[in-house]
Amino acid sequence: MGGYSSAFHKGGLTPDQLLKELFELSHRPWVKHAACHNTNVDLFMSQVPDDVERAKSVCEVCPVRMECLSEAVSKLDTGTRGGMSERERASALTHLRRYRPLFRFDVARARARL
Repeated sequence: MGGYSSAFHKGGLTPDQLLKELFELSHRPWVKHAACHNTNVDLFMSQVPDDVERAKSVCEVCPVRMECLSEAVSKLDTGTRGGMSERERASALTHLRRYRPLFRFDVARARARL
């Protein structure tokens, strides 16, 4: 078992970390394409304004930003995800919930005109 464990440590991952990464990749294949994939997670979990802005700058160039944002909203994740802070996502959701009935009404009215 010693050789098995040391092989993971040479790669920088513990067996638990490797299992977690494999699970995430199998259920969220887009993660491996994320701009933040090999960055320090602490940056994205920080509430310090400078860190939040730095995390957002990584998200700006991310090819899977929308997938990340969608997951963050659906799971109510913490930290900066998809280019938005927790506070920004909460505000956007509140706004969406407030105006959703109006949007549905407009869709219904448009369909009635067809």
